[in-house]
Amino acid sequence: MAVGTWLAGGFFVLAMAGLIFLAWWTHLRWLTAAVLRIALMALLGAAFFLVQGRPAGELLVPEILIVDLSDSIPEQQQFDARVFATAWKAAHANREVLVFGASPSAVLSDDWPEPASGGSDLGEALQLAGDLLSGKPGKVLVMTDGQVDETLALQESFQGLRSTGTRMEFIRMDTQEYQNDLTLGNVLGGKSVWEGNQFTLRVPVNVPEEIGGVSVTLQVWVNGTLYTSPVSMDLTTGENLVDIPFQAGTAGVMGIEIRVDAPGDAFTGNNVAYTAVEVYPKPRALFVTKAEAEADKLIQGLAGEGITVVTASPDEVPGSVAGLEEYQAIILHNLLAQDLTLEQMKNIQLHVVEKGKGLLFLGGRNSYTLGGYQNTGFAPILPVVMAPPDRVQRVPITFLLVLDRSGSMAGDRDTSIAPIDLTREGAIRAIETLRSDDYLGVITFSGVTTWEVDIRPVGDGLALREAQDKVSQIEAFGGTLMYNALETAVEALVGTETTDYPHILLMSDGESADGSVDEFVRLAQVARQNGITISTIALGGESDLEKLSMIAEAGGGRFYQVMNPVDLPEVMISESRAIQAENIQEGVTNLVLEVDGHPILSDIRLDSLPRLNAYTALQSKAALGAEDVLVSGNFGDPILSVWQVGLGHVAAWMGDIGESWTPEMKTWDAQGQFWAQVVRYTLPSPTFGESFVSVDESDTKLTLNLAFDPDTMGNTANSPLVAIASPSGEVSSYRFTQTGAGKYELVLDKPETGAYAGVIQYSVNGEQRQLFAPFAVNYPVEWQFAGLDA
Repeated sequence: MAVGTWLAGGFFVLAMAGLIFLAWWTHLRWLTAAVLRIALMALLGAAFFLVQGRPAGELLVPEILIVDLSDSIPEQQQFDARVFATAWKAAHANREVLVFGASPSAVLSDDWPEPASGGSDLGEALQLAGDLLSGKPGKVLVMTDGQVDETLALQESFQGLRSTGTRMEFIRMDTQEYQNDLTLGNVLGGKSVWEGNQFTLRVPVNVPEEIGGVSVTLQVWVNGTLYTSPVSMDLTTGENLVDIPFQAGTAGVMGIEIRVDAPGDAFTGNNVAYTAVEVYPKPRALFVTKAEAEADKLIQGLAGEGITVVTASPDEVPGSVAGLEEYQAIILHNLLAQDLTLEQMKNIQLHVVEKGKGLLFLGGRNSYTLGGYQNTGFAPILPVVMAPPDRVQRVPITFLLVLDRSGSMAGDRDTSIAPIDLTREGAIRAIETLRSDDYLGVITFSGVTTWEVDIRPVGDGLALREAQDKVSQIEAFGGTLMYNALETAVEALVGTETTDYPHILLMSDGESADGSVDEFVRLAQVARQNGITISTIALGGESDLEKLSMIAEAGGGRFYQVMNPVDLPEVMISESRAIQAENIQEGVTNLVLEVDGHPILSDIRLDSLPRLNAYTALQSKAALGAEDVLVSGNFGDPILSVWQVGLGHVAAWMGDIGESWTPEMKTWDAQGQFWAQVVRYTLPSPTFGESFVSVDESDTKLTLNLAFDPDTMGNTANSPLVAIASPSGEVSSYRFTQTGAGKYELVLDKPETGAYAGVIQYSVNGEQRQLFAPFAVNYPVEWQFAGLDA
């Protein structure tokens, strides 16, 4: 140690002694003051001795210089940075230099490493700096142009270094600039589509001022084959969003390459964009209807748009959620709530809410409030409220019951409750739902027709009880002459001034001995021409289903088939409520768009939609998240409403599909396209299921993540295997590593740019399965050469 150091030490000791004597002599609180002064002097002394004892050129804290040598740094700037870093490191012994591109490297000698091209991973460089500091405070200088990859590692590294007290400084570098460089951004659009569907991808094309207004050339390849001939287009300066239409081929992977070339482009490496789209087999839709002939045009239109349609009657709807699993969407065509059992309704609800599948309701005279949907499993999942709009004030109605009281209605010795007893109960309860200003009439028939209650206002109190008393005394006997009874009812309503909405409910449990099918149909048509609607109930398997259904169809009403007489009262009450829910909005309706640019109406002109002569007017659930895609321009009622409920999507159409309210629908050229787009909107993502694969990428690595639902998929027999096909057709196989329950991971070196098709093979409880794992590798962000000011 130098002589000066010893002298300084002696002076330090004498100074402390003098301070203690002075404090005692002046009667200060010398002990406390002395301790503080001694501590202060000790710290100063320690610092002095440490500095005096350090070799020349050594720093108090280590320093690390991080130099950006990525592709966005000009060559001259890189050369200058190396010269500066070399001199900076030589100035002190406690300094280190790191360089980074797609990955970081330490400069250990005069031979500078060449960082990996294609990225600017400052996050990993900061992590390496933190490792060299070993958690101790230091100083980190970063030379960069600011164009670095924004990764989670970058954020974590900043926070980690700051937590140790490390000081950070930045030295701004220049960014490589090209005066004449057109660039493509990442392709925008879905990564999964259904087989046969049309879809559109959008690619951002950034045009510099020097190229703006010059014609450029667009080319597209799919799986290595030219998809479109070169197309010339004029683009403006700045970002242009170019839409490219595609038609999904057969199930598999579409590897797509999009290239845009411009004359005199200074750098062409950023003129190409890749994406990979998985094509799933055609979606299957279960079309549930009681009138397949009426829906034939719509079904053909859906099939022509790439949707596989399976038709079924209500009683053929699978009785379990598992039975519905093969269908991606369910379409219910003008059905009464009574047509489906509570169990079927519950399964459909679970199919949508929990399984994420689609559901479409098609309207008509048997649907919504007219079909008794209130207080059923359908009401909470529909995007509309089962009530007429507030503006609707129900007008009085006329309800004429025409009831079979033939001998068969008495039942037999094995019948616990006679059908006639249930008929009386149903009629009495239906009458209870009427208002005092409504009109009521009751006709019974067997071999003869009898007026039990003449057509008259329901009234209050005594008048209502008198009508119910007469109904309660109906007895069963005789044959079945139904035509005479219905004719009597129609003639009475035509000849009696009652209300503007007369309605007949005809119920029978057998075949009529009078009147042919044609005669009944003509009679119902006459009634309809006079503003009278007719609904029918076929009780039991011995009733004439064909005749009763055709009467309801011609009469503009609803047809109910009731196999169990116990259900008869509920059906009669439901019909009474349906006619009271007078929310059929009649008159030609103008349609307006509530949601602009909705995918359901893609490429469909609003003025081309067929006119609606009537529809079911209901209230919207817009306040709860529903979208009223089309609304009535006259009243603002929802005509087509959609929303998400649980994991699935539900759509509701308030018109019919051409039966009577929308006659132009069947001849509309775009019918198939329109309904296909409605159905597609309700479809789940093709990837939705019990297994899921995702692909994540960094500058140098590619990570495939595979996940199974352990509860439904069981255990895989072994680690899944993936075969990856490169754009050139070369296939490489890799095996996943299990990282948790039902979770697997595969980390690969990032391949060259292009679109790749991966096929994952695995087994579940001995069953072999496979998943597609398409992905694309695009040019590095560095090649956009757009410096950041941050």
